[in-house]
Amino acid sequence: MNDELLTAKEVMQLLKISATTLWKYVKAGKINKHSLTKRTIRYSKNEILQLVKSQTVA
Repeated sequence: MNDELLTAKEVMQLLKISATTLWKYVKAGKINKHSLTKRTIRYSKNEILQLVKSQTVA
């Protein structure tokens, strides 16, 4: 599967959260980060969308 990778800024815009909240989600294990290089971190779009789906109340 070819998963699109998002930057931290894109994730924050998609979830409407701050950088602090993003890092809290990463530390809590809600979002996995993917280190491409020592300074380049990306996030799986599919994982982010699954998080949104799981937090949506019907």
